[in-house]
Amino acid sequence: MLNDVSRAVKTLEAGRGLGRADVHLWLAYAYQREGNRNRSRESLRKAFEQGWMPAGRTAEAVPEQALREDIKDIETLMQQQRTRKRVPARPSAGVGNTTP
Repeated sequence: MLNDVSRAVKTLEAGRGLGRADVHLWLAYAYQREGNRNRSRESLRKAFEQGWMPAGRTAEAVPEQALREDIKDIETLMQQQRTRKRVPARPSAGVGNTTP
């Protein structure tokens, strides 16, 4: 709001450990404003991992609009990971296991 991106990044980075997905969303937006697309995408991915989903909330309209393309990409990636078939795990090599 004050157009002080570096201060926003520092403040948001301090709040990363709170476990709030919206902090990562706003941090992604701040990184994008700073010109750091890689860190922006990483923060957006963490927001998704912590349960954030685009919902058109008024309070998040600015970052959602600015990150629209990245949100689509990461949302698709996260959906693919959820639906991906898992390869069965190899049995443990404990007592009685014939696997070498």
